[in-house]
Amino acid sequence: MKKLLNAVAVLVLGGIALVVWLPLLPVPVQESVTRLVDGARRIGSGESAGAPSPAVGGGQRLSAAELDELRVFALGLINSDRADHGLPPVAMGSNPAAQLHAEDMLENDYLGHWWVDGRKPYMVYTSTGGTSYVAENAAIDGWTSERWRERQCDALLVACTLPVPDESVRELEWAMMYDDAGSDWGHRDNILRPGHRSVNLGIAWNGRLLTFAQHFEGGDVEGSALGLTSDGRLSLSLRKRVPGIELGSIVSVYYDPLPVPRSPAEIGELHSYCVGGGFTTECGKPIARVLPPPGAGRFYSDLDASDVVASVWRETALDFELRADLGALAREPGVYTVQVWRDSGRSTLTESLLQLSAFQR
Repeated sequence: MKKLLNAVAVLVLGGIALVVWLPLLPVPVQESVTRLVDGARRIGSGESAGAPSPAVGGGQRLSAAELDELRVFALGLINSDRADHGLPPVAMGSNPAAQLHAEDMLENDYLGHWWVDGRKPYMVYTSTGGTSYVAENAAIDGWTSERWRERQCDALLVACTLPVPDESVRELEWAMMYDDAGSDWGHRDNILRPGHRSVNLGIAWNGRLLTFAQHFEGGDVEGSALGLTSDGRLSLSLRKRVPGIELGSIVSVYYDPLPVPRSPAEIGELHSYCVGGGFTTECGKPIARVLPPPGAGRFYSDLDASDVVASVWRETALDFELRADLGALAREPGVYTVQVWRDSGRSTLTESLLQLSAFQR
């Protein structure tokens, strides 16, 4: 059973499983996830039942060498797709969040963007040393325990096709690139985003199910310090790895409630995630917008309640430093995610350069 998650339904007609893609409307500041499913093959009298079926839960694992080889293979597929569209390659990243997510999905038998402890990709990325942003694609191929039992895959005359790791990785990458219309091409857009500089790859397999997480990240800027005090004072420092890159004149701050554990079934109901907003696909506005000081003799005439003027906003060709008192806007327990944008010369900010989280407990 081949699976990618986003909006899919499976129809079984006459013992044949058909994949039906359901449209998913795009929402602001979100990443996609997809699901591709194909079903069991029934073996009639006189036919071989195929390879031995693993027990529900699986008993095999990838060795460190096999995992490294699969990551190199997956990176080659990604860069081949990017090259076909005139884009530079991405490097192999070293942040472990993608692998942690693949293992969490395998261990808990689900597909989704949340960990079962309730965290989102950007939270785990930050806590594991991330310095830029993360944009996740996630997919699975094979059989969850529930589907394995439903299709009676342990029965003598039933053979359920098992995932072969390199074939699964190839097929999942292809599906995200070329069979993604039902997700409004969100996975493809993520793979082909020009601003990506590296990708962290998570792959886990137990013989019955393969889980695959792609965590694309930037690199034009590198966050070196993010702080948030209990009384709401925000501090941020970053280094520009591309000298002279210009930052947008707004730094956005998003809020999530503190994570709480979620069941695999709950996670599987949500096919995308937002920065901020909690356990939902409904993306809201930032809880605060930090603005640069207006300068001597000038003032802002139309500030909203969520607008905060920074006490320090220092930008050079090589670095950036920010200090701002968010006050009551950032005193509630929760996760506060700071987003720095590139100044593209347009009236809207669309390209994220940095997206890091601070926990307020």
